[in-house]
Amino acid sequence: MADDPKDEAEVERLTKPTLVNCLQCPLCCDILFSRSQHDMRFCSCGALAVDGGPALEKISGDVTVVRMVKSFALFLPQTPRELHTDYALRRDAYGLIKLPRLKTRTKSKIKR
Repeated sequence: MADDPKDEAEVERLTKPTLVNCLQCPLCCDILFSRSQHDMRFCSCGALAVDGGPALEKISGDVTVVRMVKSFALFLPQTPRELHTDYALRRDAYGLIKLPRLKTRTKSKIKR
């Protein structure tokens, strides 16, 4: 059965790394992506959400936040099956990447 081209193509599709469309929230700097068709992911501040799977079908949030969103593709080492399993079993290991927020100096802290 390993010689069957259909089986080889299916094995390759299910075991190769995944390219997903991601969004970065302009408020909390989180990077988020949807792992499966019905997986709706919110950023940590709740201002932005994605839904629709790795193809990123739907973006939700406040209009002003959505207009400032950065969208890009990200290459993940996880397979499509691993992403769907993570969603289906509610493990939540993937779908949200938290980046540290940059510390900014306020006017009161700036020495003149």
